[in-house]
Amino acid sequence: MNGHTTHRVPCPLCGEVQAVRVALTPIHLAEAGEERFEWVRCRECRLVRLADPPDEEALRQYYGPEYLPHLRPGAWGRWAPLIRFAELNQDRSRVRLAEVTVRDGGGGGASEISVLDVGCGRPTFLRALVKKTGWRGTGLDTADTGWFHDPPDTWAGLHLRTGTLSDAQLPPDTFHLVTLWHVLEHLSNPREALSQALEITRPGGAIVVEVPDYGSIPRKLQGNSWIGFDSPRHTVVFD
Repeated sequence: MNGHTTHRVPCPLCGEVQAVRVALTPIHLAEAGEERFEWVRCRECRLVRLADPPDEEALRQYYGPEYLPHLRPGAWGRWAPLIRFAELNQDRSRVRLAEVTVRDGGGGGASEISVLDVGCGRPTFLRALVKKTGWRGTGLDTADTGWFHDPPDTWAGLHLRTGTLSDAQLPPDTFHLVTLWHVLEHLSNPREALSQALEITRPGGAIVVEVPDYGSIPRKLQGNSWIGFDSPRHTVVFD
């Protein structure tokens, strides 16, 4: 089998069960313990995935109230200034990309353009986008940890709601732009999520997806410690 082994959980992209191990990682963004997570590459479509991802109930323990990406930069301690700087630059870059993407397909006035940010976490991107463009911004996340404890005016003008693309009951053909910034790699069925995103996107609209790159230089240098694995919150890694 050229090193391939059969796994209980099939590939979420093509359904193949045979794969080869590419990494064995510790838990990331949490206190390290003895847990190790096996990552494999699908024999058929070459997708890299978690061999045995936790079920939905077990996964909740890895998204507790101390999950750093949902907290203010100050939660990063001595790294806070660096995180604030990176967050600001990242939001600016994403806003520019959103503007370029919608420019040719928006139509109407700014206030008529509607954007959905899936997995918005702490919705700084959405706030920056609405402030600059005047578009209507909706944020969706499975928990409200990223915004619930902030003063109400922190996210004024944004429509923030909890849920998933499956249960949010968003009307079809609604949004000019749907963004998934580092969300797709968290999902057990990325193909289904993209189909659901397509259903709620207006004709002529766009979906923008950003994911960690398994083929990147940082992954090759950092090996099992690469944050793109974010074990076990990530279930798939694209290249």
